[in-house]
Amino acid sequence: MGFQLPDITCQFAVGLEAATQAIYDAKLEIAEPSTLFKVVEQYTGRNIDFGAFDIAQKNAALASTIREVANERGWLAGWRCLTEACPNCGIHKDLMDDRMFFFDAFLLSSLQLPLRPLPLHPLLLLCFF
Repeated sequence: MGFQLPDITCQFAVGLEAATQAIYDAKLEIAEPSTLFKVVEQYTGRNIDFGAFDIAQKNAALASTIREVANERGWLAGWRCLTEACPNCGIHKDLMDDRMFFFDAFLLSSLQLPLRPLPLHPLLLLCFF
């Protein structure tokens, strides 16, 4: 099974593009086969046994999966996929979870829904004077 490295079509993904190209070209195994299996299954729904794959094929599968996720769900989801596949790559999953939370909150706030003014407690006003 050959894995082609798709172009990244989402915005703000230059760093992710460089990271996935490095993974694709790497001579060392980037992700454990069991972790790679879980990530590919979780994000694409495909069940692939990577046990018989050589290192280049595993790395190509990882890189193409990350790019596929980025193209379908956005650059931040691509980074999250990478951190789940490679927990020792230097970007911690909890950090990515936090970023995803705040990114979602930002998107909701950018909808510019009408906001109700919050009632202020009288003691809170003392903080400003």
